[in-house]
Amino acid sequence: MAPLSKSAIMKAFIAIVLSLFLYTSTYAQDPQLFENTWYLQKVVIDGETFFPPHNSEVSNVRLEIWEDHFDTVVCAILFGEISNVDNTSITAFAIGATLLDCNLQVNYIFEGIYFGFYGNLPV
Repeated sequence: MAPLSKSAIMKAFIAIVLSLFLYTSTYAQDPQLFENTWYLQKVVIDGETFFPPHNSEVSNVRLEIWEDHFDTVVCAILFGEISNVDNTSITAFAIGATLLDCNLQVNYIFEGIYFGFYGNLPV
C-alpha cells in the first residue's frame, strides 16, 4: 500500500472538518430560544382556542427557556427540566409547579387549561 500524499491527507481533513461544521450547524440549538422571554398568545387544544387573560392579576403569560430547564407563569410557576430543544419542539421532564393560587376565577381556569397542556399536574 502506497503512503498517502499530503494533498490527499489535506482533502480528507477538509472533508472531515466540513462534515463536523455542517453537523453542528444543522443540529445546534437556536440561541434566540435562550436569549428571549417568550409571551403566550394562545393555546389551541383539539381545535379550540384559549387566549390568556389580561387583568390586574395576570398582565401576560411568559415562558423562559434555558439550555437545561424552563419555567412559565400564570399565577403559579410551572417548571421543568429539558433534554432536547430544537426549532420545532422541546422535550421536557421532571415537571412541577408552585402552589400559588389565582384569585380571579378566569385566571384559575386558564391556568388549568394551559398547565394541563404540559401533562396531568396537581395545580
